[in-house]
Amino acid sequence: MSIADLYVKELGHPCRQASFGRGDESFRVLKWDAFAHQTAIVIYAAFNGMGVSKVSLVLAVTRAVDSVASELAWAQRSIEASDNGIRVGDTLDLKKPLWDGSNMNVFDIRAPSPVVLKCINVEAMHNEGVHVLQVVPLFNSETALRNSLGVEQFQQRLAVNDLYLDPDRSPVS
Repeated sequence: MSIADLYVKELGHPCRQASFGRGDESFRVLKWDAFAHQTAIVIYAAFNGMGVSKVSLVLAVTRAVDSVASELAWAQRSIEASDNGIRVGDTLDLKKPLWDGSNMNVFDIRAPSPVVLKCINVEAMHNEGVHVLQVVPLFNSETALRNSLGVEQFQQRLAVNDLYLDPDRSPVS
């Protein structure tokens, strides 16, 4: 079963999809609107369109930010091009806004949050050989705070009131 088929099985058919690149360098981003999966969260999922990699990045936010699709695909491509892969606790600095009108330019890589786990049976996807990682948008200034506090304490600050889901939030200090 393809990664796209697994997501459809978990979330139903996406309301939008986009493809970037071609051949082995083909990446897909699927989107599900809020309440399409019984939560108020918009979900984007990126993966290699040719099934070359079994890693998938998921972004969960409280409102649609569709222009993130190209940056999410680029992040997916970056982790696949990396000799070391990607691990929970890593960051990806895209060096430009993650979506139109955003000042966030870094993705924090983490294990799927409880909000994502309500929508996607990550264990079932893992059993099919797909490793799902959640990306959380960060401001550049937050990476220094994250490094000084430590990943776990910083993530706890973002978890207050599910702040990490808000694409319109201010930087955490």
